[in-house]
Amino acid sequence: MTCPECGRSWYRNSAPAVGVAIVRDGKALVTVRALEPEKGKVDVPGGFVEVGEHPVRGLEREVREELGVEVEVEENPGLMGSGSSPSAFWRV
Repeated sequence: MTCPECGRSWYRNSAPAVGVAIVRDGKALVTVRALEPEKGKVDVPGGFVEVGEHPVRGLEREVREELGVEVEVEENPGLMGSGSSPSAFWRV
């Protein structure tokens, strides 16, 4: 699917992904995208979950790969499904 106004493409495939807000002392760590789509824009660390990988392990791996740091995931992180409706929100 392609947006007729901006030309951005969306793909109709299921690809679980994770993103994380890393906060310490009231400050959030963000990244700047190095690649398209959205190159140069602010983003949170994250990426795709590998086949058979638990989302929390995927989140830890992505942060380690992208930032070179280890993170401790809070108990019961929130998971958001596609879309923004309340029914798309789960806890693990």
